[in-house]
Amino acid sequence: MILIVFLLFFFIQIPDFGLHGEKSLFTPKIVDSRLVKKIFSYIEKNREKIIKEWIYLTEIPAPSGHEEKRANYMKEQFEAAGLDEVLIDRTGNAIGIWKGSDQGKKIIISAHMDTVFQGVWKIKVKREGNCLRRGS
Repeated sequence: MILIVFLLFFFIQIPDFGLHGEKSLFTPKIVDSRLVKKIFSYIEKNREKIIKEWIYLTEIPAPSGHEEKRANYMKEQFEAAGLDEVLIDRTGNAIGIWKGSDQGKKIIISAHMDTVFQGVWKIKVKREGNCLRRGS
C-alpha cells in the first residue's frame, strides 16, 4: 500500500506521456480521486503499524549476497497479500505477481533488499520522533 502511494506521487511529477507515447494514467488530478484518499486514510489509521513494519524489515540482516532472510520474509508477505505467483528466483530475488486483468496497464515495482552497511549483520533502528535512523 505504501509503495503504491510513493509510485503515484513519483509518476504525477513526470509528463503525461509514457515512454512509448502512450497517455499516462498518472496525472495531478489523481490526488483527488477516491482511491488516493482511501490510501491516505489507510496510512493515517495504520501509521504506527506501518512504521513498526518498516523497522522490523530494516532490522532483518541483509548484506549484499546474503539477503535470504529478508527475501523469505518478503515472500511470506507476498503470499499473505494473496499475490497469484510468489517465488524466490535463482539470484535470490523475492518475486510476487498480481495478475490483475488483461485489460489494464502493467506496473512493475522493484526494490533492492540488501543493506548499504556491508559486513554488518545486526542493525538496530532507533526512532526519534518522526525520524528513523541506524542505532548503535
